[in-house]
Amino acid sequence: MKEVTGGGVHVVVETVGAATWQTSLAVARPAGRICVCGATSGPNPPANLHRMWWKQLTIYGSTMGAAGDFAAVYDLVTSGRAKPVIDRVFPLGEAAAAHERLESGQQLGKIVLSIPN
Repeated sequence: MKEVTGGGVHVVVETVGAATWQTSLAVARPAGRICVCGATSGPNPPANLHRMWWKQLTIYGSTMGAAGDFAAVYDLVTSGRAKPVIDRVFPLGEAAAAHERLESGQQLGKIVLSIPN
Protein backbone atom coordinates (compact mmCIF):
# COMPACT_ATOMS: atom_id res chain seq x y z
CA MET A 1 0.00 0.00 0.00
CA LYS A 2 2.84 2.38 0.79
CA GLU A 3 4.28 1.85 -2.68
CA VAL A 4 0.94 2.29 -4.46
CA THR A 5 0.08 5.48 -2.54
CA GLY A 6 3.53 6.98 -2.41
CA GLY A 7 3.99 6.70 1.34
CA GLY A 8 0.75 5.39 2.84
CA VAL A 9 -2.90 6.31 2.96
CA HIS A 10 -4.22 9.56 4.37
CA VAL A 11 -7.23 7.96 6.10
CA VAL A 12 -7.83 4.41 7.32
CA VAL A 13 -11.37 3.35 8.23
CA GLU A 14 -10.89 0.60 10.80
CA THR A 15 -13.98 -1.55 11.32
CA VAL A 16 -12.43 -4.93 12.16
CA GLY A 17 -10.29 -4.31 15.25
CA ALA A 18 -7.70 -6.76 16.55
CA ALA A 19 -7.25 -8.72 13.30
CA THR A 20 -6.41 -5.65 11.18
CA TRP A 21 -5.16 -3.03 13.64
CA GLN A 22 -1.46 -3.65 12.95
CA THR A 23 -2.08 -3.31 9.19
CA SER A 24 -4.04 -0.10 9.74
CA LEU A 25 -1.12 1.38 11.68
CA ALA A 26 1.35 0.21 9.04
CA VAL A 27 -0.46 1.61 5.98
CA ALA A 28 -1.28 5.02 7.46
CA ARG A 29 1.10 7.69 6.17
CA PRO A 30 2.85 10.08 8.54
CA ALA A 31 0.30 12.59 9.88
CA GLY A 32 -2.44 10.24 8.68
CA ARG A 33 -5.72 9.53 10.42
CA ILE A 34 -7.35 6.31 11.55
CA CYS A 35 -11.09 6.31 12.15
CA VAL A 36 -12.13 3.44 14.41
CA CYS A 37 -15.79 2.59 14.00
CA GLY A 38 -15.92 -1.11 14.74
CA ALA A 39 -14.12 -4.05 16.31
CA THR A 40 -15.75 -7.19 14.96
CA SER A 41 -12.62 -9.29 15.55
CA GLY A 42 -11.87 -7.93 19.01
CA PRO A 43 -11.77 -4.53 20.70
CA ASN A 44 -8.35 -4.58 22.38
CA PRO A 45 -5.42 -5.07 19.99
CA PRO A 46 -1.90 -4.15 21.15
CA ALA A 47 -1.78 -0.36 20.81
CA ASN A 48 1.80 -0.04 19.49
CA LEU A 49 1.93 3.50 20.78
CA HIS A 50 5.35 4.09 19.24
CA ARG A 51 3.82 3.90 15.74
CA MET A 52 1.21 6.48 16.69
CA TRP A 53 3.68 9.07 17.99
CA TRP A 54 6.43 8.31 15.47
CA LYS A 55 4.03 8.79 12.56
CA GLN A 56 2.10 11.55 14.39
CA LEU A 57 -1.18 9.77 13.69
CA THR A 58 -4.57 11.03 14.72
CA ILE A 59 -6.99 8.37 15.95
CA TYR A 60 -10.71 9.13 15.81
CA GLY A 61 -13.57 7.14 17.26
CA SER A 62 -16.88 7.20 15.43
CA THR A 63 -20.30 5.66 15.91
CA MET A 64 -22.81 4.94 13.21
CA GLY A 65 -24.49 8.32 13.57
CA ALA A 66 -27.71 9.67 14.97
CA ALA A 67 -31.25 8.57 14.20
CA GLY A 68 -31.58 11.43 11.71
CA ASP A 69 -28.52 10.19 9.83
CA PHE A 70 -30.03 6.73 9.58
CA ALA A 71 -33.34 8.17 8.34
CA ALA A 72 -31.55 10.20 5.66
CA VAL A 73 -29.59 7.18 4.40
CA TYR A 74 -32.71 5.01 4.52
CA ASP A 75 -34.48 7.59 2.36
CA LEU A 76 -31.63 7.52 -0.17
CA VAL A 77 -31.84 3.73 -0.43
CA THR A 78 -35.63 3.43 -0.56
CA SER A 79 -35.88 6.19 -3.17
CA GLY A 80 -33.31 4.45 -5.36
CA ARG A 81 -30.83 7.35 -5.26
CA ALA A 82 -28.32 5.09 -3.48
CA LYS A 83 -28.06 1.39 -4.14
CA PRO A 84 -26.20 -0.92 -1.76
CA VAL A 85 -23.76 -3.31 -3.41
CA ILE A 86 -25.03 -6.86 -2.87
CA ASP A 87 -22.58 -9.66 -3.50
CA ARG A 88 -24.98 -12.56 -3.13
CA VAL A 89 -28.38 -13.50 -1.69
CA PHE A 90 -28.65 -16.76 0.24
CA PRO A 91 -31.86 -18.42 1.45
CA LEU A 92 -32.07 -18.43 5.24
CA GLY A 93 -31.55 -22.21 5.21
CA GLU A 94 -28.10 -21.62 3.70
CA ALA A 95 -26.91 -19.26 6.44
CA ALA A 96 -23.85 -21.46 7.07
CA ALA A 97 -22.80 -21.10 3.40
CA ALA A 98 -23.32 -17.33 3.67
CA HIS A 99 -21.01 -17.22 6.69
CA GLU A 100 -18.44 -19.31 4.86
CA ARG A 101 -18.46 -16.81 2.00
CA LEU A 102 -17.98 -13.92 4.43
CA GLU A 103 -15.18 -15.71 6.26
CA SER A 104 -13.40 -16.47 2.97
CA GLY A 105 -13.23 -12.75 2.17
CA GLN A 106 -14.32 -13.36 -1.42
CA GLN A 107 -17.41 -11.16 -1.34
CA LEU A 108 -17.62 -7.68 -2.77
CA GLY A 109 -20.55 -6.01 -1.07
CA LYS A 110 -23.18 -7.26 1.30
CA ILE A 111 -24.28 -10.83 1.86
CA VAL A 112 -28.07 -11.02 2.24
CA LEU A 113 -30.15 -13.74 3.86
CA SER A 114 -33.65 -14.00 2.35
CA ILE A 115 -36.46 -15.07 4.63
CA PRO A 116 -39.26 -17.04 2.97
CA ASN A 117 -42.82 -15.69 3.21
